[in-house]
Amino acid sequence: MDAPFLAQPPAPAAPRIPTLIYGRAIQRHAGLLIEAELRIHGSGEPNSEIDLFGQRYFIGAGGRFQLLIQVDDPALLTQALLQHPPPELTRLRPE
Repeated sequence: MDAPFLAQPPAPAAPRIPTLIYGRAIQRHAGLLIEAELRIHGSGEPNSEIDLFGQRYFIGAGGRFQLLIQVDDPALLTQALLQHPPPELTRLRPE
């Protein structure tokens, strides 16, 4: 007589990562907030003016500058991540 078939219990489901859709409110229970910024910094001749990609920008007495821009354009962020994917997006997670 054959041994009875014993069904294996289903494997536990992986935690679901919330999908964020631009322009829609974040689900409060997700506990997630995403902000993007573009940071440009460098140094140059103190008290000088530079052309920063077509924009005049003044360098202070210390010779350093920093520009921080809030980025909220989803198409721009998508292109940036496609062209320069950080390792966290391409690395496999351990089981």
